[in-house]
Amino acid sequence: MSQPDIDIKPNRDRRTPNPDDPLLPAAAPPAKPAKNAPSGTESPEPRPEDIEESEEPETPESALERIAA
Repeated sequence: MSQPDIDIKPNRDRRTPNPDDPLLPAAAPPAKPAKNAPSGTESPEPRPEDIEESEEPETPESALERIAA
């Protein structure tokens, strides 16, 4: 018994899809930047309202007083 000649092709690399494949979904539109994303023009220094005005380290007692106020 002889085996029939079968043309065996190597598997195509699935990481590089064929752009002409009609079964693939259309390309997604480019992502939009988030509303609050930094534009790159802001200074890297913290804003004054972000800096706490405390010279001594906070203790658990002073934290409780600050929360209770």
